[in-house]
Amino acid sequence: MNKRLLLPVALGIAIAGSAIATPPPATSADAQGRAARAPLDSNGDGYIDRSEAAARPMLLQRFEQIDANHDDKLGRDELRQARADARKDHMHKRMQQREEKFAAADTDHDGNLSLSEFEASKTANAEQRFQALDQNQDGKLSREELDARGARMRHHRDHDDAQPHQR
Repeated sequence: MNKRLLLPVALGIAIAGSAIATPPPATSADAQGRAARAPLDSNGDGYIDRSEAAARPMLLQRFEQIDANHDDKLGRDELRQARADARKDHMHKRMQQREEKFAAADTDHDGNLSLSEFEASKTANAEQRFQALDQNQDGKLSREELDARGARMRHHRDHDDAQPHQR
């Protein structure tokens, strides 16, 4: 190979290699947490004190509950735990509501929903939805079949949440 050509090719490979090896900008949970707290953390100390929390009345209302170590400021771990607890509470309430709806629709109390019970529950496109949910095609919806649908929806939601949002 021509020596004049070898040097530019070697430089090109080195530059391309360093570009590939360079990690993308940090998008860690810590960086996201700092960004989420930034509007409230007016003094830049990495914590949210009561005066800063006053900008969000709901946060101020729950300040004592969130401040697990009682140091009168909210740190990253305390806020992360508060968000996890809120998600857990929300999921528990949704499961309760789903169980209540199922029990109300199950008028013969056999632990399954027949097509007529499903239709009576005022579900739009009831027959098509019923057929899609009735995985074993026995003409009844069990709690397991409905739970499986919920699990599929959560999986798709979590997968969608993990993807970067494009505008």
